[in-house]
Amino acid sequence: MANNLYEFHKNSQENLINLFKEKKISRTIAVVGPNGVGKKDFLLELVKLRFKKPNKIDKNIHPDCLIIDSTDGKILVEDLTEINSWSIKAPFEEIEKILIINNMQDMNVVSQNKLLKIVEEPPEKLTIILISSNIDSLIPTLRSRTLQFNFKKLPDSIILDFINEGLENEHQIILNLLDGSLRNLKFITQSNLSLINNCVDLIVSKDFSSLDKLNELMEELAKETSTFFLLYSISNLINFRVSSLVSNNNLENSHNLIDFNEGLLKFLSEIKDSNINIKISLDEIILNYFLN
Repeated sequence: MANNLYEFHKNSQENLINLFKEKKISRTIAVVGPNGVGKKDFLLELVKLRFKKPNKIDKNIHPDCLIIDSTDGKILVEDLTEINSWSIKAPFEEIEKILIINNMQDMNVVSQNKLLKIVEEPPEKLTIILISSNIDSLIPTLRSRTLQFNFKKLPDSIILDFINEGLENEHQIILNLLDGSLRNLKFITQSNLSLINNCVDLIVSKDFSSLDKLNELMEELAKETSTFFLLYSISNLINFRVSSLVSNNNLENSHNLIDFNEGLLKFLSEIKDSNINIKISLDEIILNYFLN
């Protein structure tokens, strides 16, 4: 399965691969694409091809490869303190050093400005690789100094290779939920899909007495995934139900669900762009739906 993922990127990243085949890169590279498509893993495989002791890359103990990742969804200035002293030292086992910073979209502006100083005047034998899900998350001065490579969403054939056995009847729903990414794959189990379907059943029934049960189910599911992905999953399953209702000429219920889903989708967009109290706002949307 992992080999299929590597081969997929290999077929679409010829220029990036050729760059790594050069004896010396010594520049800053930005690798951009959706979360969960294997950007970091693919880059590490390319790094291993250049290094004499690739097994140390797998164990994250190679002295000439420094990997920095976000913690709790953030990369702060203090996370970068090691870079300065590490980057100016000569390579220890290789002829070059490679710095990889994953999830650059989680790095704040202050941290990016600190990194910019190194990018503008990098040590002679240092290559910097910045991995991000959103190129616009990089400040313009940093972005302009990178050579950018874009990664695509994964095709359905790759996603299906990773789906657990026993979920064959749910493939289309799962493909819609994952949307070309393996980021939320662990959440996709028969148990969780059943609970999501139960949530949708309660929403469709619009029985006020079942409101507490709906909240309980959603709280249980929220322990295993982000609120965003949970609501995104519910919204997708509602779309499947709407299609079924329309095909059975149950137009009144379908209109109610469409209105609810539109409100849910609007709420999902607001989660990304504001600091709203998610629980209070979501409770209000659900309560209004059940009361109207």
